[in-house]
Amino acid sequence: MILVNLPVEIVSQIGTYLSQHALASTSLVCKAWRLAILPILYSSVIIGKNSHVKQFSTVLSSGSVDSVQISSCVKKLEIHLDDIDIDQSVLALLEPWVSRLTQLSEFRWNLYYVPDNLQLIQLFQTECPALSSVYISFPWERDFFKSESGQIQLSTLLGFKNIVNFELQTDDFGKHTRIFQLNISDYIIEPGFEAECAQPLRALLLNCPGLQSLTLYFHDDDLNYSLDTLVAPWDHELTLPQLKKLHIRGAVELNLKTLFSPPGERPHALRDFLSRHPQIEDLELACCSVESYDEETNPHHFSLALPSLKYLKGPDLICDQLIRSTVASKLETLNIGQCSFEAGVDFLPDKVFGVQPLSKLRRLEIETDEFGDALEIMKLILPATEVLEELCITTVPYRYHHAFLGLLAHTPQLRKLTMYNFSTFFMKATASVLPGGDEEASYEAELKRKLRILCPELETIN
Repeated sequence: MILVNLPVEIVSQIGTYLSQHALASTSLVCKAWRLAILPILYSSVIIGKNSHVKQFSTVLSSGSVDSVQISSCVKKLEIHLDDIDIDQSVLALLEPWVSRLTQLSEFRWNLYYVPDNLQLIQLFQTECPALSSVYISFPWERDFFKSESGQIQLSTLLGFKNIVNFELQTDDFGKHTRIFQLNISDYIIEPGFEAECAQPLRALLLNCPGLQSLTLYFHDDDLNYSLDTLVAPWDHELTLPQLKKLHIRGAVELNLKTLFSPPGERPHALRDFLSRHPQIEDLELACCSVESYDEETNPHHFSLALPSLKYLKGPDLICDQLIRSTVASKLETLNIGQCSFEAGVDFLPDKVFGVQPLSKLRRLEIETDEFGDALEIMKLILPATEVLEELCITTVPYRYHHAFLGLLAHTPQLRKLTMYNFSTFFMKATASVLPGGDEEASYEAELKRKLRILCPELETIN
């Protein structure tokens, strides 16, 4: 069969696997292929330069290309302008054509600046009926957003309604004011970001009662923010009955008292919000700092707010508590982040509340770079699992091989093992042959051989 005589249905199917560059080249083969490829080529559009804005606005204004209505093909659109020399006025070229994007379902707004004129984003909020997923990223201009006009701008940026998935990201939310004294310069960092952001964000959530996924990523190199303060205005009037995924990333400060103290010791801002959303299945909590709680910690006080939890990514101190609660039996994925792990203190078997059976856990990831710490965590968790299929850990030094292999006796169904920097570690540190063993076998090969014997279902080691 001559290649150009391929049925357009097959060309369209193949096109779904091609890169944007390959799609553009394929569309030049012949008119029939071009007609098949154009809807795929324009289904996802990224605007990264002034010239891209002009080109895309020209395409939209033309109505169609080779009888293909391009505007109705666009399902995903990202405006990603991070050049400090970007011409703000060029965005206005898109304004007349936004209403033609009737099939747009995903919109990503990633700008290095906050435009003076937000007419364009308002049009996306009101003129795109199929829009369901939105990602917004912008720098936090502290002095600006503290003003009345700045609060209006922020409310406009977050003026979306009836969306299903929402992500908000901002960097450098702390105000850095340089002061000079005795010829020594320093910085004053003013807190208060949470209060300025909380109300506009609350308004967006109230306007999206069908929200299913919420991701917040607020980052600053010098300042952490209180998650409880951010969530405090999200009172009982704010309920999202479809919310299943909540990811809170960045420079988060957690207060252990509000998570684990008895119900009578209020306030419990985050815990109360979670309790009103018992359908949450996927929870991610970042942690850059912790406000400690000196009283006895009861994991059940927090776990009662998470009756449907299946996927958890959180700091080690939170995970250590939740695997001792009713949450444990429902978890399918557990990602343990490095935060405040203390050997001989955390992940011990003889605490007041013992670890519960992790009967559904299929994937475990431990993010620490210290294998000794990871080993202590695995000693507690792996014996409690029954169907673990995937394990992600740091590289296993040779002196730990015996202990590690012994633990894997608890994971006969393991299918995938990922060890960070695995090849690099062995190339640099342990590429020599085994003493007294097969002269052709390296430590790496020997470990892999033993792993496959212990775990016959193992398909991938990387």
